[in-house]
Amino acid sequence: MLLEHPDIDVNSKDDAGRIPLYDAILVCDYDDDDTTEHHRNESMKLILGHANLDVNANIPLWQTDALHYATEHHCCEPLRLLLEH
Repeated sequence: MLLEHPDIDVNSKDDAGRIPLYDAILVCDYDDDDTTEHHRNESMKLILGHANLDVNANIPLWQTDALHYATEHHCCEPLRLLLEH
């Protein structure tokens, strides 16, 4: 659903009135006390918003240094396992 939403653009720089994909990841409801949900979404923003990540490259996301960067800053081991599957 997220990737198919008409207002989401993986290449958007926010200048076309569309939402960059990495910002869309944070559009979710979570309780302020639910730090697990917060860290999971923050990790996704770090991964998808990483300067060296090209969504059109023929490099699997889990092989980029973006995942390593996010792993250093937040606990996203389940995410790493999912992306490597």
